[in-house]
Amino acid sequence: MSYPDMRDAFGDLGDSLQFCVLAKENIGGNIVETMQTVKWFTGVVQPLSPRQLAIKPEGERQWKWLTLWTSEDISLDNYIMDAAGIQYRMMDKKNWSSAGFIEYQLVESTPAAVQAP
Repeated sequence: MSYPDMRDAFGDLGDSLQFCVLAKENIGGNIVETMQTVKWFTGVVQPLSPRQLAIKPEGERQWKWLTLWTSEDISLDNYIMDAAGIQYRMMDKKNWSSAGFIEYQLVESTPAAVQAP
């Protein structure tokens, strides 16, 4: 099935975001994630709807969840950072590349989760 190309529909709605590519290693029994690469990209961010939040496990509903639409292909388990420096971990990915974008679900993460090299 072919979908219409939606890249032009987003127009100037996109925000400038960055994502961090991580390397994971086991140090003394602890998994340490080290930031390897930072890449800037454009995306559209929106909070999850109340219905989408209602299906999250009970303890996760109070976390800050967002939906991101972008043409960038980003691996799950990476982080993105918004202009305010808030980090979000990629949790879910829906490939709509035939329509010109990929949809991600993000959850706010603690800044201490990523160590700079």
